[in-house]
Amino acid sequence: MIHHSGDMSDQTWKVHLLFAPDRVVARIHDGNEPFKWPEDPQLPDDDSESGRGTFLIHSLTDFRKYRCHPGENILTLERRHTPAAPSEDLEATLDAMTEELAACYESLSAIFRFTAEARRTTRLEDFATSLLQHLSTITSSDCGMLRIVSRDQLTTLASHGCDLLPSCPLDSSPMPLENAAISSRQDQWVDAAAAKSDIQSGLVHPFYHEDELMGLISLGRHHSDQSFNAGEVNVVHTFAEFLVQQLLSRRHEEEAIRSSVDRREFELAAAIQQSLLPPRLPDIAGVSVTVKRMRTM
Repeated sequence: MIHHSGDMSDQTWKVHLLFAPDRVVARIHDGNEPFKWPEDPQLPDDDSESGRGTFLIHSLTDFRKYRCHPGENILTLERRHTPAAPSEDLEATLDAMTEELAACYESLSAIFRFTAEARRTTRLEDFATSLLQHLSTITSSDCGMLRIVSRDQLTTLASHGCDLLPSCPLDSSPMPLENAAISSRQDQWVDAAAAKSDIQSGLVHPFYHEDELMGLISLGRHHSDQSFNAGEVNVVHTFAEFLVQQLLSRRHEEEAIRSSVDRREFELAAAIQQSLLPPRLPDIAGVSVTVKRMRTM
């Protein structure tokens, strides 16, 4: 704009930008008075008012050409760059992110399906079997077991791909990882090198209600030594919460039934006692008898 002459308000400047994989090209068209483009522009003195623009253009571009035509000047600028090939680490990261997103989608779909199925399931064993099947599918597990705490005993509620473990006290499980999970209150991971079975990777998750141990979920893979990723672990925890709510619901139902049975037993006992009394007490001289009814609970 320093080099313009006269009134330029009726003229139009045009800027064309071309983006290519290896370069960016800009063409500026103007109708101003032409000037001589310096071959090797240098940074001017600090107190100079001109020369910095051409110096910056020369420093930031790889190619420059200034052409003068009748009534129009064209300045062509080009900045080249080499497209960076994706590194192996970046490709691995992208693959892992894609796999994680796909797993999250499948996990969310499985949660919706499982929630719908849970509304139709009445038996606790069926509920546990369905839960374990969904978890095995999501985590690509070959074997799994779901154990709950009942009267200070670990009882197997559902399993697949492995033998059923018998009920046992909480502190004497035949599975060392179960004992470690109970004592540490944390997830335990299968170490293929230390494992005495053919399970290459796996997880034992203890689940609680407040501070009460409710049970354990164990999952294992025979075909892969890759640990469960964060998304898979989160799904295991989420499904464990489903099971906790189901167990609490069944417990409340059993307590309500037990309370109803106890109340009915008291009512029957009161009726039996009442039936043992004569309908009318005999009158005996010198004897006063008072009968009190027993309150039922």
